[in-house]
This record gives sequence, C-alpha cells and structure tokens, in this order.
Amino acid sequence: MTSIESDFHKEMLKVYERAKEECHYNATYFLRMVSEMGGLRAAKRLLSADASQYGFTKLWERGRLDLSVEALALDHRFRSLFTGRELNVAKNRLKAYGYTVEAGPSSFSTAQRLGEAVLHYTDLVKAHKLYLQEEGRDKFYDAYMEDRDPSSWTRLPSPRLRDVLLLFGWVLSWDSYFQGNLARFLQVYEGIFPRVKNLEGWSIVNADFTDDVKESLRVIFDSIAKSCLRYESTDTSKILHAINPELFVMWDDRIKKGIIGVRQSAKDYDGKCYAYEFLPQMQEFARHFLDSYVEENHGDYEHASKQISQMAGGRTLAKLVDEFNYVRFTKGKTLTEIRSVPL
Repeated sequence: MTSIESDFHKEMLKVYERAKEECHYNATYFLRMVSEMGGLRAAKRLLSADASQYGFTKLWERGRLDLSVEALALDHRFRSLFTGRELNVAKNRLKAYGYTVEAGPSSFSTAQRLGEAVLHYTDLVKAHKLYLQEEGRDKFYDAYMEDRDPSSWTRLPSPRLRDVLLLFGWVLSWDSYFQGNLARFLQVYEGIFPRVKNLEGWSIVNADFTDDVKESLRVIFDSIAKSCLRYESTDTSKILHAINPELFVMWDDRIKKGIIGVRQSAKDYDGKCYAYEFLPQMQEFARHFLDSYVEENHGDYEHASKQISQMAGGRTLAKLVDEFNYVRFTKGKTLTEIRSVPL
C-alpha cells in the first residue's frame, strides 16, 4: 500500500467515525467493507455504476454529503487514485443532489481557472502550436529527444559520456550562459542515482508527492544545481526534464514569478521551492486539463494523457504544461490569444 493509499484508508475510517458522532449515522456495512477490503477498494466498489447508494442517501438526508465517499474521492489529495470514470460518477452523484466539491489549492486560482476562464485540454494543444511558432530553438529539443537513450539515466549510476554530452549540448542550445561542469555532474549524479532510479516510471500525473518524495526531489535538484560553476536553477529543471520528461516540468525566471510569485531573491527559487511548491502545483494544473478531457470523452487520466499527447506531436504532458507556461508567462500571451489558434 502506497503512502497516499494509506492516507486515504485512514480518511475513510474518519468518515465513518465523523458520520457516527456528528450526524448519528452508524454505517456498519461501510465500516465492514473498509475493514475487509481496505479503504481504496471499498471506495471503488461504492463508485461502481451499480453500487447501492443507501449510505449516500442517508448522508444527504442529514445534510452531510461532505462525509460521503464521493466527496472524499474528489478531494485534490486523492484524485490520482481513481479513474476518470470513477471521478465522474462521484461528481455526477453529488451534482444530482445539489452538492459541489471545491477544487483543491492551485496558484492559478480555484475551480481549475486561469483568471475567469475554465481551463480546457485544447488549450494545451493550441499553446503547443503557438509555442512552435514563437520558439525556433524547439528543433534542438526534438533533436535531443531523438538521440537520447532514456535507459542511460536509470541503468547505471554513471550514465554514458555520450548521453551527458548530448544533454549538456541541448541545455547550451537554449542557454549559452549555462555553466555546467561535466566532471562534477558525473560525480554528483552517482550520489543521487538511487533517488532518480526510484522515480522511474513516474509522471506528473501519477506522482505521489509525499513529504519524503518532495525532500528527495529537493536533494536531486539542489545537487545538480550546485554541481555547476554557479547555482543553475532554470537549467537544472531542463536537465531533470531531459532525464525524465514524463515527470519534470521546466521553469524559467518569468514562469517562476508567474506561478510561485515574486520572491525577495533569485536564490529563493531553489530545490525546495521547485520540489515542495512548483512541481505539486504543476500536477494539479495538469489534472485540470485531464479532467476536462475525461468529462467530455470519458476514460481515465492515462487514456486522456495519451490522447492529448497524440494531438500535440507526441509531447509528454509535462512538456505540454511547460509550453503552456512558456507561452503564457515567458512570451506574455493571453488565454484569449492562445484560444484563437486553430486546432
């Protein structure tokens, strides 16, 4: 059982206790299901299309749908545990009874909004097209992605010299002031290799950002940034994306300020800021786009990610989020301008 699944199980037990104490509803069948099956399996059973809604109705009668499994499944902390179909079942049941779940925290404001406009998955596709028009250096990214050996970064503690040189060459194609140190990078990478290896197969959507994971990400980020001749915050995000393009979202100075806000010093945009603030917010952001796809086309997050990727030249969702941020914050395009781009 993962950390997030364990947390969800505990919350399911709390739901039972609160319903019993606060609204005098003793959901014995619910408690037995959770005890025997575990919180997550029990919730998925209750969210199946043919599941009995007896307990849901009892909570509605007491005006406490906030204690329902449906509301808990839609909590921003646990949405990644459920398929798009299951989340739609939860959302539709609550909506039918006049109950709306507030969206989780996001720097882009609540209810998956940017300004007053609800974000839509086609915004990613249109931003990608605009990005290609605006950014000529994108060809270097494509060249790197074609030549890279993904397994080089997780196979052995010391990646092949060819792959490191390719990586540094790509970063230099974007930032001619990049001050990476090849020897120090190789030395540092050997030390952080176990942490990087543990992230293999993770994506911006399915990542479980527990405090331990965030701290590990901070160590990875700061170790790479400090291996350079100067602390390289922006270029470290590029290096991490190159190592795992499914998980890491890049940033630059304008993106940092647009999403995190203005800080007292550039030094404040460090590994802790990236791992504890930026990346979890990018996960929420990515899920907002996926929610719009699932709501219209059904399926789950995995299916939605693949379909959106296919619509945008095979780019990963993490890269598409980066391109959206780049167009919005680095290039200063409005959402209206992005949406004016034809599909």
